[in-house]
Amino acid sequence: LTQLSGSPYSTGGVGANVVCYGLNRIVLSPVNNLLFVANTGDRTITSFSINPASGILTRVTGSPFPTLLTLDSCQGISLAATPDGNFLYASSNGQIETFTINAGGTLTPLATPLTPNCCSPNAGMVVSPNGQFLAISNQTSVSMFTINAGALTPVSGSPFAKTGSGSLSGLDFSCAADRLYAGEATGSPALADAWTVDNSVATATSGVLTP
Repeated sequence: LTQLSGSPYSTGGVGANVVCYGLNRIVLSPVNNLLFVANTGDRTITSFSINPASGILTRVTGSPFPTLLTLDSCQGISLAATPDGNFLYASSNGQIETFTINAGGTLTPLATPLTPNCCSPNAGMVVSPNGQFLAISNQTSVSMFTINAGALTPVSGSPFAKTGSGSLSGLDFSCAADRLYAGEATGSPALADAWTVDNSVATATSGVLTP
């Protein structure tokens, strides 16, 4: 690794330490060359444009952008972006805020900005590679939502309980979005959860997890 000119880059927000493992406090939107960073201290989100040739970051005008979220015991905000580059999700304390990603990287909250999540605290969060699902770790379970033009709908049977003895933290989907994996924060032994994902489209079971 070679440090880029100007690095490290200021977010313009207020940072803070977090308590829990697995929070996704930084996320890329490769399709539009953008990087988003959550500022825990003032509950804002900073947008950077990425120079695709050099990798140099430039803070987007008007950034950082405020959120309506409050912090839970994890003391942090997780971020996830849809693969089409149209929407950014931010979660904490049993709430999800949805933003439209505008040209240039500015963020605009949707008209109904907050979607309730069943549980708190919220740790890791990820969108499936096909843009069909949003998964959130609640430490003891995973909440699943289907995505339709940015709007979130809870999956039938959500949340889905963990299968190990640790605390669910980081999440990731397989490339085909037919598997979901979760790391469990434990001492020993180290554990990972694995589920199959019903990734059929527009059915009553779409998004259901099976260990």
